Amino acid sequence: MVVAYIRFLSRCLLVAMVGVVVIYAAAAMYRSAETRKALQDMARTARRSLKDLPASLPALQGVPADKPTGEATTSGSPAGTTGVAADSASPLSHAKAARTLILLKQWDEAVSECDLGLKIQPDNADLQDLRRKASAKGLQWGVVRNSKASVFDHTGRSVGSVPIGTILNVHEIKKAPRDVLAYCTKPADTKLKSAFFVRVSDLNIRSGPAADAPQELLDLASRQVSLKAKLAAAKTAKTGQLNSSNPHSQNLQSAITERKAYWAKVEELKKSFDKATGDGRMKIHDQLRSMRGQDVRVEQAYEQARKQYDAWEAKHPSTQEADSDVVAMETEIAGIEDAIERLEASP
Repeated sequence: MVVAYIRFLSRCLLVAMVGVVVIYAAAAMYRSAETRKALQDMARTARRSLKDLPASLPALQGVPADKPTGEATTSGSPAGTTGVAADSASPLSHAKAARTLILLKQWDEAVSECDLGLKIQPDNADLQDLRRKASAKGLQWGVVRNSKASVFDHTGRSVGSVPIGTILNVHEIKKAPRDVLAYCTKPADTKLKSAFFVRVSDLNIRSGPAADAPQELLDLASRQVSLKAKLAAAKTAKTGQLNSSNPHSQNLQSAITERKAYWAKVEELKKSFDKATGDGRMKIHDQLRSMRGQDVRVEQAYEQARKQYDAWEAKHPSTQEADSDVVAMETEIAGIEDAIERLEASP
């Protein structure tokens, strides 16, 4: 449509410009006031026609660029959609048009636009996702993915928390001065009697109302976020453990202990210094001065021990035994994600 529209306008514009030039050239040739006035009126009429031209154009929707406007296309492009015919458009152009229609909340037109693109490339993931969003007509649901996600009222005041794995209906996304919030309700609250706000970053959001989602999908989504939280906690705990098979582990542990003790002592003295007065303050000041320079030695000892430890680990990656619980959780999460993908892809 766009290409045909531009070509049609270009031709009309060219004809109008030539007409205006001819009229003014003729006016220069004739000297009588009556003739000049008549020619000027004709020029003004031509300019007005050119200005009003877009409003008088016939509908070009669904007409390919290489056909005249009188020939109707049989490409199946539905009325109300934007974009060129399916045989000359790309999946990218259909996806762009669908996004625009979704922003305008023209859901049916967006679905039709996605269908046209999927006829060209049926496995286009972007178009499939856009079609799901358009079919859901802007409704969404989400699952809380962070433990004790904060809940806010209409004034922005924190009024509690919602546990991880909770399923929520998401009615609207709003930008706050410092965050992006989702306006949510629990699925049983169909009349928004107890609506609240949750940070978008605390949710995994999917298209469609929760009531239309299969119970299996809801259960899997809840289980997925719970497992991921447990996995992250397990990995964090394991990070602090050194590999006893590494010959540099004892040296590194000693360096870590010394480093922690040194900086803890410094922080303690600083706090005492801020509270002390008189001679006591001077004594603490002297202690802090005596510790100057030790930080360089402590940090160098730690960095050297860490470098030796990490270098040995890089050459012996199999010596660190894998945590069976971590492996089991990672395997289960992968299976859950595959199942969720299959359920979301099914009609």
